[in-house]
Amino acid sequence: MYDIDQNSIRLNLEIIKTEARLIGGEKYSEFSSAIDCLVLLSALIHEEVHAVSFNRRGDRVIVGGYKICVADAESNSWLELYTALDEGLTEMIARSLLVEYLKEDSELAKTEAAVGFLRKLKFERSSYDLEVVLVDNLIKKIATTSGMSEETVRQAIVRSKLDGVDLAETELAQFLDEQTYVGFSEDIKRLQPAGTETGIDEVHSCLHSLDPAWAKKRRAEKVRETSSIPSSQSTPPTH
Repeated sequence: MYDIDQNSIRLNLEIIKTEARLIGGEKYSEFSSAIDCLVLLSALIHEEVHAVSFNRRGDRVIVGGYKICVADAESNSWLELYTALDEGLTEMIARSLLVEYLKEDSELAKTEAAVGFLRKLKFERSSYDLEVVLVDNLIKKIATTSGMSEETVRQAIVRSKLDGVDLAETELAQFLDEQTYVGFSEDIKRLQPAGTETGIDEVHSCLHSLDPAWAKKRRAEKVRETSSIPSSQSTPPTH
């Protein structure tokens, strides 16, 4: 995990091994070394994206990407804002970087273990999957409303994250509401990751507000992808 307070990365190898076994399933014993390596690499890239996004720290405020941590004097803890959005974008960037890395290691990329891992990473891995879908739908919504291309919107959102742009600024909040729906800027500010106690319902609600048909489209995409499973010699799918 990335500790925004200390600006440091810590990886728990036991958790990495557990996730590798879950992703590998019945194939894990056959490809354990490769899957362990891929899960570790995936986790490290994700946390490195957080680290690169670290922007500034004050006595009562820490900014890392879109995520803002504000000191809460009453509870003597940090109040985290824009967490789900930042995690989703971080994971989206990390997955793209992982695919690019595997393109450089063509032998690993062509293995059955790598192809299967990337498929699970896209559709079945629990780590911020819904948050990635949320960011993807946000990009599509802004592109449709503004008339810009999805790639232009994606690049702008990524650059803003790396620059530590404050989404709470009035003009930006108004822009987000205009491009999506009234109240989105407040929804996304408080939205926590789906893995938290109330996060999954809130993420589902936000996704539905962005696109009521998102779940149906997601299922259709998964059916299309899984209906043509690539062989171990295929080029890994991009995400």
